[in-house]
Amino acid sequence: MRTLSIAIILAICTFAIPGFAQDLPDGEGKAVVVKQCTGCHGAENFVDKKKDKDGWKRTVDTMIAYGADINDADAEVILTYLTKNFGKSEFSTKVKSGAH
Repeated sequence: MRTLSIAIILAICTFAIPGFAQDLPDGEGKAVVVKQCTGCHGAENFVDKKKDKDGWKRTVDTMIAYGADINDADAEVILTYLTKNFGKSEFSTKVKSGAH
């Protein structure tokens, strides 16, 4: 039953429309995050989180355990991007606002 549930979730994720992905901060790793993360859930699931590198590593490892097909190289890129842009630092880049 669990295998069927994971298969259904992955099938749904394949066709999900990335939410707010265009609002993610530009920079190295954005394309990988959009491809690997927002295919299953919108960016709103993580942009308001503030985690240190270990916290983001646990999150990425959890997503892989849930079935995300993320190789080691992409996992490192995602980890670096999330830590830089959504880390615990007060200087973290925020999601772009609608104002220009």
